[in-house]
This record gives sequence, structure tokens and C-alpha cells, in this order.
Amino acid sequence: MPYQKWLSVDESMIPYYGRIGCKQFIRGQPIRFGYKLWSLSSPTGYMYHMEPYCGVHTHLPETGLGQVPSLVLVLAEQAEVPPGCNFVHDNLFTSLSLINEMTKREYWCERSMRPCRLHDVPFKDVKNFQKMARGSSEVLTQGKKLLVRWKDNDVVTM
Repeated sequence: MPYQKWLSVDESMIPYYGRIGCKQFIRGQPIRFGYKLWSLSSPTGYMYHMEPYCGVHTHLPETGLGQVPSLVLVLAEQAEVPPGCNFVHDNLFTSLSLINEMTKREYWCERSMRPCRLHDVPFKDVKNFQKMARGSSEVLTQGKKLLVRWKDNDVVTM
């Protein structure tokens, strides 16, 4: 199956309302009870690869990035995704170490980042940045990586 240029990494739920120990509950989701899966999918909804969620017991090869960022790399490796694909995922997965590793493997990712995952990045402090005028921004580049922070209704970092 040829891969599309854009791929999505996210969680999926298979609905199940019976009694079983490995069932998950996620508040505020359309499917709140069921089996949770981590999935690598195309924009058309085709699932290339998935890993069942087993909490801390989820069996993933060790990459040194932590469990959640490692998941993106493991899904890409196990699905044999070719270099040059763009990954889209929510900020749960995004970290600077993941971006560095994906750049080495010639994958691209575009996503917002949580401020707590920006270690040693010389951006202004979030509290000071919130006081700035709407539309203010900072840009940092390093090789093929670009980090942008701007002030909208809230501070956004990508």
C-alpha cells in the first residue's frame, strides 16, 4: 500500500460496554468506554498500524524519548513509513527530542507544543509573553527545524 504524504498519529477507541479489566474510560469523548488503541492513519481514515494501549505495560521498543513520544517513532518503524512523510499529532506526543529524532529520520511533524516540553529553548517566559500585544511572535531556527511562538488569545508554540 503506498503511503500518503500526510499521516496522523492519535488514539482510537473501539466501543465496548461489557465487563472486562482492560477497558478504558475517557471523559468527554464520543466513545467513552472501550478498548484504546494508538493508531497511525491516513487522512482518508485508512489505518496503517496500531498498538493496543496497556498503560505502563504497553510493549514498545526503548528509544530513550519516553513512552508517548516513542510511540510516534515505533508506529512509523513498524509500518515501514518511507522518509519524507509529514506526521500530524496532538501536543501530547510532541517534544523537542521527538522532533530531533524525526528530523534525523527525514520525517516532518507540525504541531503545537506544551510549554513544559520546551527545555533549554531561549523563548521568553510564557507569563511575560502573555503581557505582550496580540500578534507578537518569536522565531527560532536550527538547521531544518523551526520553532515559532506567538500571542493570540493565548500563547501558542509550534
